[in-house]
Amino acid sequence: RFRVISLDSNLKPVKESYPVVYLQDPSRNRLVQWTNQESNQGVVSMEFQLNDDASPGNYFITAERSSGSDVVQRFTVDEYVSPRFSTDLDSPNTLSVLEKILPFNMSASYTYGQPVPGTITVKCCLQNDIYGRSKNCYKNSCLNITGKLDSEGHFHGAFELKSFDSGFSGSHRSFTLDAIVTEDGTGIQVRKSSYTWMTSELAKLYFDYGRMNTYYKRGLPFKASVVLTDEKNNPMQGEKIELEINRNIIQNVTTNADGRATYEIDTSNFVEDNFTIKKCSYRHYNTHNEKNLFVF
Repeated sequence: RFRVISLDSNLKPVKESYPVVYLQDPSRNRLVQWTNQESNQGVVSMEFQLNDDASPGNYFITAERSSGSDVVQRFTVDEYVSPRFSTDLDSPNTLSVLEKILPFNMSASYTYGQPVPGTITVKCCLQNDIYGRSKNCYKNSCLNITGKLDSEGHFHGAFELKSFDSGFSGSHRSFTLDAIVTEDGTGIQVRKSSYTWMTSELAKLYFDYGRMNTYYKRGLPFKASVVLTDEKNNPMQGEKIELEINRNIIQNVTTNADGRATYEIDTSNFVEDNFTIKKCSYRHYNTHNEKNLFVF
């Protein structure tokens, strides 16, 4: 599918007629042609379906114009070559600033499932995510790890974060991993990349609104549900959560295996039209959230 566009010197569409427009294969054989084409607001659209076994090479579209010289456009058809083998690079999307290492796992397999024998080179670079003039004060630092894929086509490694330039604050750290697998015997290489953020947010504490009502009825228990996750969004079990109502601590609850803590609030003595629940975790983290609830 292609279009022929006619413009004047001011780049405005103009009417144009084309006695013949034709498509040629790499051997300059004419495959198809369109005759007596008139532009519609400066544009003529045409299409032609190439065969699945079309010869690779350069194809030519020629448009003969009534107002001037011919216009020729070239495009290339390449033979599709399926990849000899594929790779997978597994590394964390996010790391805490307290982490000591950046782990990664690399695997390589042929399209028919067998492991690839070969070597691996992984380059890890600390990115300069600082902007403005201060950017010039820092430089990206990189480390390399090389090794041999095991009998299963796997390689497990880790970079020690203390080995990188410590000039960045935690909130400005990010890492890129660039891995190259080289097949034994052929030297064929396949590349894979990943990206890891460093975060100073060590935990997330939030209400599970799907399990809570936005209104309460005086005298009926109100169920509060909170969830605590780490920086990788994994549930944190066994953490103490404080629940406050109108700035008064009413209960300490412990998160379960899903990082969830629930508590039924006795509303029989409530006299206000609304109250505020506040959840806090003070054991290792300092994070707060509030929710207003109204009587009906």
